[in-house]
Amino acid sequence: MAASSAAALAVAEAQNLSGRELLLATVILYEVQARFVEVVPYNHHGWDQTPVVALGAALACGHLLQLTQEQMAHAVSLAVVPNIALNQTRTGTLSMWKGMAGPQGARAGVNAAAMMEAERFKDADVLALMGKCKIELPDEFSALAPETRCCRITATLKDGRTVVAELRRSLADDAADTGWRQSVDKFTQLTEKLLTPHVRTEVIQKTEVLENIPSLAEWIALTQL
Repeated sequence: MAASSAAALAVAEAQNLSGRELLLATVILYEVQARFVEVVPYNHHGWDQTPVVALGAALACGHLLQLTQEQMAHAVSLAVVPNIALNQTRTGTLSMWKGMAGPQGARAGVNAAAMMEAERFKDADVLALMGKCKIELPDEFSALAPETRCCRITATLKDGRTVVAELRRSLADDAADTGWRQSVDKFTQLTEKLLTPHVRTEVIQKTEVLENIPSLAEWIALTQL
């Protein structure tokens, strides 16, 4: 569900929507996904979670994009049908795909909902950005899986400088990650070299009252370096 929540955040920011709209979209995706897994025994029949995430993301993003009922139906089809993944990826020795299955579903949901607006995916700037991106699987990451999940993003700036961000997370980290205080501590740790104490405090305070923020743009802008 974290992946589909991130998808909703991305669309809400792009549409310059309010914190309340983002929270409503988040409720939609949680309700859809939770209800689906309650009544559909997909795991027992050998299917993975990817289509569940795609379903929630498509409907949440469709709400944010104000799709019609017919457009919602098409978005769900476009998101779910091409992403019926087998549960085999979570059996035995696990590949790094396990960590990408949820994000792939979220991406599919966003794309499906967006394809119902002005076919944004065909725009020149989008195609140019896609052409600059590539995905690699380091052997060191595979060796650490599944006990530790790793992600590294490398960006080359226009002036030639390279910026690298890396995160490694274990099952023990997941078990210990509970509550608002834990989230605040983690945010503080991850941003202590990026944001000033004043900005960090402002981000935390605004997040606590997210439903009262009229535009997400102001909230997101606080984190821009």
